Amino acid sequence: MKKIKVNVLYPVGAPGGHGVETAFREMVNGLAGHNDVEVLINSWKPADIIHAHAPDPKSMFHLLFRRGKKLYTAHLVYGSMDGSIRGGKFVERLYFFYVRHAFYNRVDRVVAVSNMSARILKEKMHVKTPIVTIYNTIDMKSLSITPAKRAAARQKFGLGETDFVVVGNGQTQPRKRIDSFSNVARELPKIKFIWVGGVPFGALGADTGKMDKIIKNAPTNVTWTGVVALEVAREYLAAADVFWLPSDQENHPMSVLEAAGAELPIVLRDIPEYDDTFAGNALMAKDDAGFIEIIRQLQTDQTYYQSAAQGASKIAERFDNRTGAEQFVKLYRELLGDEK
Repeated sequence: MKKIKVNVLYPVGAPGGHGVETAFREMVNGLAGHNDVEVLINSWKPADIIHAHAPDPKSMFHLLFRRGKKLYTAHLVYGSMDGSIRGGKFVERLYFFYVRHAFYNRVDRVVAVSNMSARILKEKMHVKTPIVTIYNTIDMKSLSITPAKRAAARQKFGLGETDFVVVGNGQTQPRKRIDSFSNVARELPKIKFIWVGGVPFGALGADTGKMDKIIKNAPTNVTWTGVVALEVAREYLAAADVFWLPSDQENHPMSVLEAAGAELPIVLRDIPEYDDTFAGNALMAKDDAGFIEIIRQLQTDQTYYQSAAQGASKIAERFDNRTGAEQFVKLYRELLGDEK
C-alpha cells in the first residue's frame, strides 16, 4: 500500500497564543506517527491530500488551483469570534461569508471539531460541503507530569509546595469570562489563581479596555501571564492543582485537552458545547457560586479531588492524538477511494 502524501496548510508565524495553532501542531504530530502517511507542511510539492486549517491567501491558492483531494478543518463557527476582534457580529458575519464561499464550499470535506460545531456549520452557516466530525486530539503522553516536572515548574514560577494553584488558559476576551476568574479568586483568597494567555491580536482585540480593567482590578492572588509560548503554558499546567476554564462559548478547546493530559481536575462552565465531549468527566457549574463550591471542595476533599483527576484521565484516553490520526487517515483513504 503506497503512502498517502498529505500537505497540511497553516500560516506558520501568524499570531500564536490560541488553540488553532496547537490543533495544527498536534494533528501534524499524530499523522507523522503513521508509516503509511508522508506529511508535508505548506509545501508546493504534489500531494494526494491538501488539508487547510486557516483561511489565509496561500491556503486559498492551494485549494483553488492545486491537484488533490481537499479538506478544511473548521476551527471557528458562529460564536467562536465573540470578543476576539473588534467589530462584533458585523465583522464575524463578514468573515464567515468569506470563509464559507472561499473555503467551506470549495473543498471535498469540511471537518468539524465537535458535533455541536457540525450542526452550526450545517444548520446556521448553510455549508453545502459534506461535514465530518473529528475532534481535536493531542499527544497525551507528552503532557504527563512527573514529581520532578512539578517541582521544577513550581520553583520557576515562585510557587510553594503547599500552595493550591488554579490555572486557566485562553485569550483575555469576553467569552472566556475572565471576570468570573477574578471574582471567584476574590472569594477564595488563600488559593492562587493564574491566567495563562493574553490578546494575540493586539489592538484588534475586542473590549480590550474592559479586559484591561478586569485585570487591573483583580485581587492580589491572581497572576496574569499575558501571551506565552506553548511550552511555557504547559509548564504552568505542570505547576497547577486544578484547571478551570469559565468560558461561556467554546468548540472543542485544546486547553482542556492539555489539562486532561496533565491529569488535572477540570472545571468548566456547564454549556451545551460540552455535552458530547467532556460532560460526565469534567466538573461543571453554571455560575460563580457553583465554581466557588467546586474549587473549595477540590482543595479540602482529597477523595473528591482524586475522582475529578480520574475523570480527566478518561478525557485524555478518549482524545489522544493517535485516535485522531487514525480517523484522519481513514477519511483520506475514503476520499481517495482506497487507491493508494
